[in-house]
Amino acid sequence: MYIVFTCIVFLGAMVFQTSLLRYVSIGGVRPDLVLIIVVYLGLVRGPDAGSFSGFVFGLFEDAYSGGLLGANALIKTMLGFACGLLGKRLYTQSLLTHILCVGIGTVANVAILSSIHGFAPEWRTILIYEMLYNLLCCPVIVAIYRYGERYLKPKTPS
Repeated sequence: MYIVFTCIVFLGAMVFQTSLLRYVSIGGVRPDLVLIIVVYLGLVRGPDAGSFSGFVFGLFEDAYSGGLLGANALIKTMLGFACGLLGKRLYTQSLLTHILCVGIGTVANVAILSSIHGFAPEWRTILIYEMLYNLLCCPVIVAIYRYGERYLKPKTPS
């Protein structure tokens, strides 16, 4: 059931990111909700779930964007795996942990994508805006997942 919940959250985030958030973009920069989801899954569910979700969701994002196929999949796979490894050593119930990992992940994401596509003159501005957006959206995504986990946890017999 948790997998279905994750797919619904991902599809909802993709629809929200590609349709509604374009109206609040600054300089064409929007939050990367998929990155936040991959970071969360990596931290909470481990490197296997983080890298798998990073690959699948990143590939879906690449296919939808029409850009270089595989760039987001590669970056988000690496990010999900790294967060999964960090999640074994960090206190993942803290929102601050998620916010810090999303911030670091955003820097890595923008830097690697910019290096793949060639650094645009305004890449630093893109980094700042995307990081601010992602840091503001992170608590919302974490709250959605925690709400879902609270009600989708399997009941243990007493």
